Amino acid sequence: GTDIKTMNGDFQNSGYLDGCNNTIWVDDAHQIQQLAGTWTANIFSRRGALFGDIPNMPPNEPESSILNNFSDCQCVPLQEQICVDGTTTTARSDQALNGDGLLVNVDEDPECVEILNKGAVRGYVFADKDGDGWQGEYGYESNTDYFLEGVVVEIYGCKKSNGDLITSPGNRNKPCTHNQNGGTWDLMATDTTDANGAYELRGLPDGYYYAKVLTATVPGLNGQTADPDQTNGQCSTCDSEWKSDNDKMKNLAIVGIGNDHYEINFGYTVDEIISGFIWEDLDGDGVWDEGEVPLPGVTVICQDGSCTPGVDCPTAVTGPDGQYEFTGVPPGQQCNISVDMGSLPGGLTWTIPSESDGSNDNNISLIVGPGEQSNNNNFALHPAGNATI
Repeated sequence: GTDIKTMNGDFQNSGYLDGCNNTIWVDDAHQIQQLAGTWTANIFSRRGALFGDIPNMPPNEPESSILNNFSDCQCVPLQEQICVDGTTTTARSDQALNGDGLLVNVDEDPECVEILNKGAVRGYVFADKDGDGWQGEYGYESNTDYFLEGVVVEIYGCKKSNGDLITSPGNRNKPCTHNQNGGTWDLMATDTTDANGAYELRGLPDGYYYAKVLTATVPGLNGQTADPDQTNGQCSTCDSEWKSDNDKMKNLAIVGIGNDHYEINFGYTVDEIISGFIWEDLDGDGVWDEGEVPLPGVTVICQDGSCTPGVDCPTAVTGPDGQYEFTGVPPGQQCNISVDMGSLPGGLTWTIPSESDGSNDNNISLIVGPGEQSNNNNFALHPAGNATI
């Protein structure tokens, strides 16, 4: 008989093939199955030296050179593994060895993988312009409120001492860290709100969670008015959290497979701010391309029509990321934003290919109302010549 083995040892369905007197090594990804009373072996190649000499069976030979040595074996070509869900991954290893110290047949092997869905928490951070708190189903009022970009949201999971998430609490009426549950809180995911104020905390396994906003990242924070735990007007307990690390386990958020949570939204009143970015537009196309850098140390002026630039007009200076920011802007007052071209690096001729308002006249005019912010008032600056320091 012929002992059927794989690269990792005896095949799970090992058996003997009548009339075959040598050991056959088959690739891990292929099966041996009994069809109509006969054994079928999917032979890829023989690999390595086995116990004893095998005539006409040199090591490391392909299938075609060894088939004639198995008179009573039905050998079928190597076939690609078909995954039921159509999802495959490829494991690859360089210089992988068999137990006998010789190289394996192939250095990569496609395998079926199972994609396990996990839970997610999604929501928005918004500016509550009129300060009336949570309104309607989602909290924010589409014709009044607006979304805040750049706000960091974190989510924490309750874990055992071995690092696994707790899924069956010892006492659901006690907090995570109570000795009957023996848990600790661990940061599981972090996201930053995009230009639409949206965040998404994904890939969360089954467990108990709470989320919170890092309020230091809320631009111009004045106060919180809307909280996802109190969806009926202004929040009385405004803690910038969804659930809490002090909650009983039964009151925490259960997140995981089949437990996604949407519209976990937070609302804040904010101070009036005008901000934007300035960058070095190397190709002059008005688009901030990869490889183009922000311009720090550039002075930006806000003219209200009654001040004199360079004398008493408000100014802001771009930081390392090229962002400038005017805070405490009087609501309802017009601000004409312009770049102080004299503050740009010397020795170059600077032009403005584009501005966020669609013009290139070094002027963006706007007015912010109470509780409003106007962001991304950007200038692209194109250099020509040689800079001097």
